[in-house]
Amino acid sequence: VLLLVMDMLTIMESNCRKFGIEATFLNLPELKSLIPEISDDIVGSVFFPNAGHSNPQRAVQAYGWACQDHGGKIYQGTAVTGISLSGGKVRGVNTTSGMIPADIVVCAAGPQTSLVGDTIGLHIPVAPGRVEIIATMPLESRFKTYLSANGLYGRQTLRGNLVFGGGPHEWIDVHLTQTPPKPNTPLIRNLSRRLAELLPGFQDLRLLRSWSGIVEQTPD
Repeated sequence: VLLLVMDMLTIMESNCRKFGIEATFLNLPELKSLIPEISDDIVGSVFFPNAGHSNPQRAVQAYGWACQDHGGKIYQGTAVTGISLSGGKVRGVNTTSGMIPADIVVCAAGPQTSLVGDTIGLHIPVAPGRVEIIATMPLESRFKTYLSANGLYGRQTLRGNLVFGGGPHEWIDVHLTQTPPKPNTPLIRNLSRRLAELLPGFQDLRLLRSWSGIVEQTPD
C-alpha cells in the first residue's frame, strides 16, 4: 500500500514509529520505479509493505461462509429495528421479522451503527457518508500497489482498469430499515480531474463506469 503525501512526511514518520508500523519512505525516483506514470509534483511517499486490500464482495461472501461454518445463522432480507433490553441487560434484537433472542449483541451495522445505538440511548460517533468510485477502460498492467493521494484512493485491477474513489464525502441521512439511494452525481468529474493530475500519463484514458455507496465514517 502506498500513501503519497506532500508536506507531512515528518509527521507520518513520527506516527509510524510511535505505533510500530513498518514503513519505507521513498523519494520521487524511487516512487517512479513503482509507478512510472506518477506526477512529478509528488515530492515524497510512504510505502507500507505489510498493508493490503481485498475485493469487498468476495470478502463479505467469505465472512458469510465462515459464519455458517461455525454454526452461525444469517437472516437475509431482515432489517434491525432496535435492541431489546430488560433490567438493564440485552435480551435480543428487534427486526422486521420479529425479535431474535440474544444475550450478547455485537453492532456491526456500518452506516446505520449510530442509529442502532440510538435505540437504547447509546451515542456511537459514527456517521454515514456517500462516496463514489470511477473505473477506466482497461490497459496493460502498470503498477500493483494500492495508491492513496490527491484526495483519491484506488488501484489497478487484474483486468487493467484503474479504479479510484474519493473526493468530498457527503454526509447523508439513512434509515434503519431502508436502503439509502445511491445515485451518481457530477462528483465523477472531480474524481476524473484528480486522477488525471495524479497520473498524467493516463489523462486521456476513457471512463468505463462509476458507482456510489454509503460508508461509515467518524465525523472528524
